[in-house]
Amino acid sequence: MNNIKQAFIRVKSTVNGDEMYNEYVGEYAYENGVHNIAYDEYAGTDRTRNGIQTTDSSMLLHRVGAFEGDMFFDLNSDTVVKYNALMVRSGFLLHTESYSLTEKDGGIIINVAYTLHDGSDQDSIHGQQSIDVSFKE
Repeated sequence: MNNIKQAFIRVKSTVNGDEMYNEYVGEYAYENGVHNIAYDEYAGTDRTRNGIQTTDSSMLLHRVGAFEGDMFFDLNSDTVVKYNALMVRSGFLLHTESYSLTEKDGGIIINVAYTLHDGSDQDSIHGQQSIDVSFKE
């Protein structure tokens, strides 16, 4: 990937009605129809490296570090998610409710809504994310 650009990434997450906003500086590259985004996030001194590969039809979120796991968002299938967060391990079935990728001048916007089921009788986790990535051409 020779086309790596510095990116400004704004993430709005809503989980079961609770909203969070985060901003990151990371990297962006486009190759063979795939938008690639990478950035670090911190929980205190604990670091997580996030990698996103996204196309018109799906998105893979790969996390390594304090929070680990892969989440594959695809309207055509449900996927199993194994999630490790600061020594706590959980498994979920991920159902993508909606997904869109929009190109804009100098960036992209990803919107995804999903439900996580843990197989118990507990309520499911409902989430939405809007990821706004801006870079200089």
